[in-house]
Amino acid sequence: MQEADANSTLIVQITDCHIEGEPDKLMLGVDTRATMMSVIEQIKDSPRPDIMIVTGDVAGEGEPAAYDFAQTAVDQMADDIRWLPGNHDDTAALSQRFAQDDFFSQVVDGWVIVGMNSSVDGEVDGYIDPLQLAQLQRVCEANLDKALIIFLHHPPMPIGCQWIDPQHIANGLALIDIAHKHKAQNLKPAVICTGHVHQALDTTVMGVRILCCPSTGFQFKPGEEKFKLDDKMPGYREIRLNADSTMATTVHRIPQQDLNIDFSSDGYE
Repeated sequence: MQEADANSTLIVQITDCHIEGEPDKLMLGVDTRATMMSVIEQIKDSPRPDIMIVTGDVAGEGEPAAYDFAQTAVDQMADDIRWLPGNHDDTAALSQRFAQDDFFSQVVDGWVIVGMNSSVDGEVDGYIDPLQLAQLQRVCEANLDKALIIFLHHPPMPIGCQWIDPQHIANGLALIDIAHKHKAQNLKPAVICTGHVHQALDTTVMGVRILCCPSTGFQFKPGEEKFKLDDKMPGYREIRLNADSTMATTVHRIPQQDLNIDFSSDGYE
């Protein structure tokens, strides 16, 4: 693994791994353990990230064995590895397994990085506890000179995929509003990075940049009314935060191959 640029902070985001507890169990025809490892091997061929952030749905059904596999897979991949829960995760088990709270903030040159929990136990849809929104507000007030980047599982608004849009963060506009006001105060970028939708997206809402990351397993076809899988390859997002509060981001995917995707599927639990 190559060394990262000392003048910036390199973040790698992976998401929606959907690791099964049983090693041979497939999801929608896909061996999600194998695809995750393919993504990890590709990351190893790139500059070493300072921070790796896993934005939820680490496990397919919240099994301890899935978390064991995921932790081993990313071990030593970055100086700092952060885990955030998704709707398929067991939030308590994930937090205990990785000894991390589901809200964090970290200051680097030019930026403040925030991680939040948008999952609700027993629900598919996203929601952010008002206490977390208050925490975010305090972090913003303490870092008025910094650009802001937030990581969490669900997107804060619909993305134009009719079947999955109802699952966005129910109070997502409150999140966007805090980010928007922070940007308005310091004229520096405000960015929200999510998973959940199994597709890459780069858009702007109220001046806040919204970035969605592809899954390390299987992808959803964009713009569909009903559940439909895509033939795009698994991947990850690389984000470079510069000390002058600028940033650059790229989505990387593994080489084209046959993943045995069950394109006839009409959904999953």
